[in-house]
Amino acid sequence: MSSIHTLLRTISLGVLAGVLVAGAKLAAAAELRQPVTVDGAVITLGDLFDDAGGAARVVVGEAPAPGERELLLPPRVRDLAHDHGIEWEIPRTLKRIAVTRSGAVLSQPEITARISASLEERGFGSGFQVSLFDRRTVFIPVAAAPSDVSLGELSFDPGTGRFEGTLSLPGGWYKRIAGKAVKTVGIPVLARVISRGEIIAADDVVWLAQPENRVADTVIRSKAALVGQAAKRQLSPGRALRANDVHRPFDVKKGALVTMVVAHGNLTLTATGRAMESGRKGDVIRLVNESSHRAVEGRVSGPDTVEIQSRGRVAQAAR
Repeated sequence: MSSIHTLLRTISLGVLAGVLVAGAKLAAAAELRQPVTVDGAVITLGDLFDDAGGAARVVVGEAPAPGERELLLPPRVRDLAHDHGIEWEIPRTLKRIAVTRSGAVLSQPEITARISASLEERGFGSGFQVSLFDRRTVFIPVAAAPSDVSLGELSFDPGTGRFEGTLSLPGGWYKRIAGKAVKTVGIPVLARVISRGEIIAADDVVWLAQPENRVADTVIRSKAALVGQAAKRQLSPGRALRANDVHRPFDVKKGALVTMVVAHGNLTLTATGRAMESGRKGDVIRLVNESSHRAVEGRVSGPDTVEIQSRGRVAQAAR
């Protein structure tokens, strides 16, 4: 009888042990994360599974470069998971496990600024307009800063403006870059629409960088050559201006009432006239006396002021 009790007790303990083991296996079962994204330099079981337990820090492999994706073979992941007590079976539709590494964006201006600085340091001058042939986003590790990026070798052909070089990224990654650096020159352009005859003020002028080889010799390159000038026609903002787009403002405008000054010895007479044509200081223009309606000629001496210098015209202009 005792042997029967002993046998039953052994069977019960065996069943209980089996239940405990099965329970342990169920407790260790885990679900594959979808999608899988990592921040660091390695991929761990904890990155792949929701409940990796004590195996969370087990390294599966190196992470891809920031912003890139790595494809893992499911059987290899399954075997590694089983080796560390994680029960996971491969779904029938799963062919690869995609792991993406997050990253911080290294902007295009931050890259081109380094290239411009390098060209200046090497004696090629300043004011380059730099563009990259590959416009895809460059990523660096999340914990890194743009200041951690350095520009390695850089070859430059001044004749064509083409360059090639290498960016040294944090974490031991490298990125080949190529593009074009064009020498630029600043030209003054308008910040707003200027109407015909309107005087251009200093606040109306801003600077615009343009490729030097595209700026014609006739383009105005000095702000002083624009400020105080009048527009010959309506002028648009942001475009290159030429000397024939502007002119010195007229001191006397056609059709305006002006003061005619007649000087003879110590005698000075004034009269009101109407300008028949526009003129600047020093120009000789035709006028009509508003009182007598006689036509006379005079030299512009200032804003809306004309001197009648011919003796024979004194009485005529004054009447």
